[in-house]
Amino acid sequence: MVERILIVGFGTMGSGIAEVFAMNGFEVNVYDAYRDVIPKSLEGIRWSLGKLREKGSLREDVDTVMKRIHVFDNLGNAARGVDLVIEAVFEDPKVKHQVYRELEGYVGKDVIIASNTSGIPITYLQSVLQYKGRFAGFHWFNPPVLMRLVEVIKGRDTSDETAGALMDLARRVGKEPILVRRDVRGFIANRVFGVLSTQVFILYMRGIYDYRAMDSALIYRLGLPMGVFALTDFTGGIKLSYESRNLFEEIDRVAPETESSKGLAKARTFVFSLIEKMYREGRIGIRTGKGFYEYPEPGRWVRPDIPRELADRVNLLDLLAPMVNESLRMERLGICTRGDIDKALKLGYNWPKGLFEIYGRDFTATDVVNTLRRMSDLIPDLREFYEPDPALLNEAK
Repeated sequence: MVERILIVGFGTMGSGIAEVFAMNGFEVNVYDAYRDVIPKSLEGIRWSLGKLREKGSLREDVDTVMKRIHVFDNLGNAARGVDLVIEAVFEDPKVKHQVYRELEGYVGKDVIIASNTSGIPITYLQSVLQYKGRFAGFHWFNPPVLMRLVEVIKGRDTSDETAGALMDLARRVGKEPILVRRDVRGFIANRVFGVLSTQVFILYMRGIYDYRAMDSALIYRLGLPMGVFALTDFTGGIKLSYESRNLFEEIDRVAPETESSKGLAKARTFVFSLIEKMYREGRIGIRTGKGFYEYPEPGRWVRPDIPRELADRVNLLDLLAPMVNESLRMERLGICTRGDIDKALKLGYNWPKGLFEIYGRDFTATDVVNTLRRMSDLIPDLREFYEPDPALLNEAK
């Protein structure tokens, strides 16, 4: 039974995860090599708990919860007596690997080590561990206190017991976990949404649709909180994608099975030319005051003006067909179920309806196949990306 948890990395995600466990009665040890972040993170937790208390969502007083969070300035001391370690350092596998090597010297072989990585394949991360079976992905969404989705990811060597323990633990703290049964780049939520992002970028780059029109269609016809281009500006997606390029070339060498779609890999490479151009021009979103949209000044976000009437200029299936195709492929390969994908999009990206709820309501498998083939004719150099998966073709019979 997990009672005491160590969280390594006490930034936005680490502190949010610590807050959730402390609220649910767990003793939480925290360690961050960058000591300067700790006071700010503790202050943020106290503020958040106060707001929850005001709303009646927190029954205990704030001080009682805060006393369950124990700050350490030494990783070895922080690891003493813990039942689980959650790594939440920034997305640099070299740093993560260094943490794992140190941890194996401090904790027993039965202590689970989990990573909050948002997309680095678990097979790659666990490659440096001596006891690989006790390692898994434990991907929380931001902010952890409010977002209900948690992805539990099995790497090549992750044991069923490790994955099951993390699924149970997520439920104990009120989350709705989904199991990624087979390691894949981006896991479920970010991978499936990433296919949508790749497709709309391609359509924009090839001049098939205007980016504002596609955002308008996603917002006003699909009901999404933000369109892909506005969301990319908001999250700094251009910078993140640019800086992760070399990382995934290394991952493809060590764990090639985590990207089994050659068509998707080729499409990502095509899109990277736009990402690189925007990055070099300083068009990385809110941080610089310009991305796809313009903002009043660097660091200041205002909702972009996206006219509603543009939505009808877009065939929604042109945007969604590759997403449906990849989702059915993931189901066929045993990565996840349709229900998992719908839950991931609704809880992780705030979609009002899941992809397969839309698929069953608004279009058929034959519609998707025909759209993919039309896209293949329009963009023949990315034909592999638009190749209908056998699972889709079977449904279209």
